[in-house]
Amino acid sequence: MKSVLDIKNLKVGFHSDEGFVQAVDGLDLQIGEGKTLGLVGESGCGKSVTSLSVMRLLPEKARISGEIGFLGEDLLQKDQKELERIRGDKISMIFQDPMTSLNPVLTIGEQIEEVIRYHQGGTKQEIRDRTLELMDLVKIPDSERRIREYPHQMSGGIRQRIMIAMAIACDPELLIADEPTTALDVTVQAQILALIRELQEKLNTAVLMISHDLGVISQVADDVAVMYAGQVVEWTTTEELFESPKHPYTQGLIRTIPRMDEQQGELEEIPGMVPELSQEFKGCRFYDRCPKAMKACKKADINLLDVEQSKVRCLLYSE
Repeated sequence: MKSVLDIKNLKVGFHSDEGFVQAVDGLDLQIGEGKTLGLVGESGCGKSVTSLSVMRLLPEKARISGEIGFLGEDLLQKDQKELERIRGDKISMIFQDPMTSLNPVLTIGEQIEEVIRYHQGGTKQEIRDRTLELMDLVKIPDSERRIREYPHQMSGGIRQRIMIAMAIACDPELLIADEPTTALDVTVQAQILALIRELQEKLNTAVLMISHDLGVISQVADDVAVMYAGQVVEWTTTEELFESPKHPYTQGLIRTIPRMDEQQGELEEIPGMVPELSQEFKGCRFYDRCPKAMKACKKADINLLDVEQSKVRCLLYSE
C-alpha cells in the first residue's frame, strides 16, 4: 500500500506567557492510500496542532522539527510557494466551524470557484460546471439556486457540505477533517460522516479524522491513534481499540461512552485534567489521573511498546 502521510518524530512548540509550550512531542503517524486514521483525545492534547502542522498553517514563531512525509517528500523542507500549490490541491482540510471558515461576503459559488480557478484553471463556464458538479456530489439540493446564495442563508449542515465540496474540488491525495461534525446535531452528523466515507471510496483519498468523539471515530476510521498531552499513547486498528483497549487512558475514554445494552447510573468520567504542556515532563504524562499508576511510572521514560496488535506507551506492558 502506498504511504500518503508519514510523520516522524514531529515536535511543535510555542512561546507563551506561561513559558515554552511543547504542544506536540515526538509524534509518529502513518496513513496509507484510501485509508482513514482517527486521531482522538481530549481538548488540549495536540490534535489540531498536528493537523495545522501538516498544512503548515502554524504561526511563523512556532518551533517545529521532525519530518512530515507526504508522497515521499518532506513538507517541512518546502517553501511557501510550493506549499501554496499543495494546499487545497494535494492536501485539503475541513475545519471545525464552517460559519467562520467561509467568507460571509462572497457567494457559495464564488468560494468554490476560487479553489478550482487557482489550482486547475479553465474557462468561466468550465469552472461553473465543475462547481455545480461538486455541489451535486456533496448532495446539496437545488444547486443552481444555492450557488448564488451566501453562507448566512444556509443551515450548518449545508455549510459543512460546502466546506467538503471546496476540500475535494481538486481530488486531493489527503483530506484532513478537524472535528467536522462538532457543531452539528446528531442526524446531520451522521449524514456528513456517511458523505465523507462515500467520497473517500470514490476518490481513494487518505483521511486524517480528528475528533474527541470515539463514536464518530468508530464509524469512519480503519486505525486509531489515541493522543494525550502531545504524545500518542496507543495506536491500533479500530476494531482492536474497542474490543481490547490497552492503555489506561484509552480504557477511560471508552468507559465514558454511554451504553444502550446495559443499565447505567451516573456517567463515568476520567478524574483530573490534561496537564499544562508548558511544564517539563518526566515519566508517564497520565500518571496523576491513572487508576493503575505505579511508582516507576512517575520516573521512567516510556516509549511505544508492541502489545499484540497494538502499540502502547505504558509500563504495564513492559518486561
